[in-house]
This record gives sequence, C-alpha cells and structure tokens, in this order.
Amino acid sequence: MKKFLVEEIISDGYERHVHLQDMSGKLNVWASFIECEEYLEEGVQSSIIVPGNCVSGEISIVLVTNYDKNMEGGTGFQQPIKKSPHINAYAVVVSLADENTILCKIDGLSNEMKVEYEKSFDFKVGDNIKIRAFSI
Repeated sequence: MKKFLVEEIISDGYERHVHLQDMSGKLNVWASFIECEEYLEEGVQSSIIVPGNCVSGEISIVLVTNYDKNMEGGTGFQQPIKKSPHINAYAVVVSLADENTILCKIDGLSNEMKVEYEKSFDFKVGDNIKIRAFSI
C-alpha cells in the first residue's frame, strides 16, 4: 500500500473527498472514499481523518462515464473540477485484468493504474485510450 498525506478533506454524509499528496511529493490528486464509521453533515470536520494525517491505500479510477480510443497518443491526467475527484485521463493499456478492469500507464499517476468499468470494453494491450470518470 502507498502512503499519502491528507492536504484537505471535504465531508458529506459518509462520502469524503480528499486532496492527497504521496510521500515523494510527486503525486497531488483529489480522490474520494466512503468512511463507514462516521456520518457527517456537509461542512462538519471529520474526527477520524484530518488534514495533516498520513493514510495508506491504493488509488484506482472508478465510475468511468466515458471512454474511447485516443488516436493522438500520449498519457497524463487532469482534474478540471476544483476540489473534485473527477478525472480526465489519457492512458496506455498495460494489461487486461478481467472483463471490467484494465491496468493503464498514466503519466503523473501510475505505471499500473487500475481502471474499473461498469460494462465490458473493447481494448487491447498497447491501446492508447481516453477516460472520463467521476472518481479516483
């Protein structure tokens, strides 16, 4: 598991949006997760995870809303919505894990980022793809 520093956290019910930085300082990303142990009204600060805490975990791209082949090539990602885990990524397929999961190289994120789809896809190893997803 990778370690991250929590820079900022936004809570709403059980859902958490967090600004994470890896311990090397190279990865800065907004991600989301569910905290089953603590329900909070919007704007109330968590007592379990607060800014400055270190957390361990794996990040992946989930809730993919749109994907296609990327004819231009290149890899990387953007999070265009301020303080949101929404992501637009350009990736190269590294391996096919199962009918709904692939591993991708995405510059700035990972050489083997897990990407999970709700439905099957038609990608092959080596394909350049574009991904739009609700959450990391």
